[in-house]
Amino acid sequence: MDIVSPILDVACCLWDSTAKRAVYIRELPENLNSLRTAMEELKNVYKDVNENVDREEKLLLKKRTHVVDGWIQSVEAMEKEVTDLLAKGDGEIQKKCFGTSYCPKNCRASYKIGKMVLRKMEDVAFKKTESLNFSVVAEPLPSPPGKERPLDKTVGLDSLFDLVSMQLQDEKVGSVGLYVIWVTVSRPASVEKVQQVLFNKLGIPSHKWEGRSEDERKEVFNALKTKKFVLLLDDMWEPLDLFALGIPPVNNGNKSKVLFTTRFSTVCLDMGAKGIEVKSLAWEEAFVLFQKYVGEDTINSHLDIPKLAEIVAKECAGLPLALITIGRAMAGTKTPEEWERKIHYGESSVFAFSIHLYYEINCNKLVQLWFGEGFLDESSDIKKARNAEDIIESLNHACLLVIHYPNYAKRLEKFVKMHDVIRDMALWLACQNGNKKQKRFVVVDEGKLVTAQEVEEWKGTQRISLVTPTFEDHIESPSFPDLQTLLLFFNSLKPSSLPSGFFSYMPNLTVLDLGNHFDLDDLPMEISKLDFDIE
Repeated sequence: MDIVSPILDVACCLWDSTAKRAVYIRELPENLNSLRTAMEELKNVYKDVNENVDREEKLLLKKRTHVVDGWIQSVEAMEKEVTDLLAKGDGEIQKKCFGTSYCPKNCRASYKIGKMVLRKMEDVAFKKTESLNFSVVAEPLPSPPGKERPLDKTVGLDSLFDLVSMQLQDEKVGSVGLYVIWVTVSRPASVEKVQQVLFNKLGIPSHKWEGRSEDERKEVFNALKTKKFVLLLDDMWEPLDLFALGIPPVNNGNKSKVLFTTRFSTVCLDMGAKGIEVKSLAWEEAFVLFQKYVGEDTINSHLDIPKLAEIVAKECAGLPLALITIGRAMAGTKTPEEWERKIHYGESSVFAFSIHLYYEINCNKLVQLWFGEGFLDESSDIKKARNAEDIIESLNHACLLVIHYPNYAKRLEKFVKMHDVIRDMALWLACQNGNKKQKRFVVVDEGKLVTAQEVEEWKGTQRISLVTPTFEDHIESPSFPDLQTLLLFFNSLKPSSLPSGFFSYMPNLTVLDLGNHFDLDDLPMEISKLDFDIE
């Protein structure tokens, strides 16, 4: 009977097993160094990933993905495990037999640690490989249903706020319209543009609405139909079709609300909304607001300044933006002489009576018009020019004007322009505080159709600015007995396109500006009757 072969097989198995275990023990020092190096490499990858995540979260306001967050946490846990394992391995090596390079006193313990080191090296390598798949480390945050905004202390709006709040809480009121004397001047919003804002606010992915028609965009309706919401629409020039926007009907059942602002009370009627008029501030409230932006230090810098401040504040006619804007312009003006100069030249007179007529104008041209208007005193031309430059700089520092250079490198020509809001405010102040019955100023924007009735209403106007207007046919020769300034800005049209006899009766006209038309070859015959020098 052959008993040698089985004995040899058992012996081979025992040898293989023993040899493998011996490798764990023999290569432990080398493997500990390899694990230490691999962990350092993984930590560098971890730092790169973490920096990318921090950058996207802090600068781009994104949120790290769950996969990346889990990887970061697992690497942090693994670093602790590796540190502990390296400490155990180093400690075990220190327990070697005396007189040998490495002969462990406890083979069983060294074997277990060696085996754990090899497995941990594999885990570290796997974590490093996982990081190669992180093409995206953070995703955009979904738009919140509402955003908190900082709110300064209001002046003179407590009763209005209470009234609006009461209307919003009334279940019978579906929409509320706030109509004001004027609000931010902007173009009428299209349904498409408003929808785009709603899509973004509601977090609706762009692929669901981009390139589709208004009728196909049902996502707004689907997102809001089961919610109780408050929709705020600012500065509406004309009625907006809420159904076309996808806004579900506001009624007693869903208790949702639509709140909008407009400067036309007719918009409230057309929208079927409860209209609330936002009136100008009462004098006491207006003066408190004005003093707040002028600053207590400036107001108390001289005994005469409070009285001068009242004069300027009264010209603002209770209009909050005017009080704030002019108040900021007067801040730091600490002598009565400076206040009187600014009252005479700047923010309250030149600002309200000339600048508002223009969108953008060359500074030299503007100064010439001021000369013609008589806004500057009787000093020499050089002093007048310096005063005008001071006024422009003062208005620029107060953010009432913006100075810019078409050719910034050479800075040869300086232009100024006015924000639409400021321009509209100045025009409102100049026109008897918005009293349409006393149209001292008329500004016709580009492309507007002017009717015969409107021309008739201009009879008592002092200053007119026309930007490429279109007139109705068969307008009778108008009469402008009080007109002092006429500014005409044309593109392809020429002054001859004005109604027949337009210049027939302007006995008090002192300034006529025909724009930058140097190639005029025909003028209305009646313009020769004007008794002044044409520039």
